Amino acid sequence: MASTSPIRPSPGNLVCELRQTWARIEISVGAEYVTLLEDLESGSSRRSIYCPLYPLAEWAAYNWWSLRLTRGWRGIPISA
Repeated sequence: MASTSPIRPSPGNLVCELRQTWARIEISVGAEYVTLLEDLESGSSRRSIYCPLYPLAEWAAYNWWSLRLTRGWRGIPISA
């Protein structure tokens, strides 16, 4: 059951780069949702999260060459 009114925390107290990149993100690998959240009290769930994307972009930039050189991880082909 998908929640129709997800909780959206206020990013007002975050530093500028975190506040400016605040977004809703949904990540899936095949049919599995990495960002699936389940609320046990209400019995609802949602496939996305709200968070700043700056740390994700920073991690991708820092690990770019490692990610590019890793081919066929777990049988998933990576196109050039």
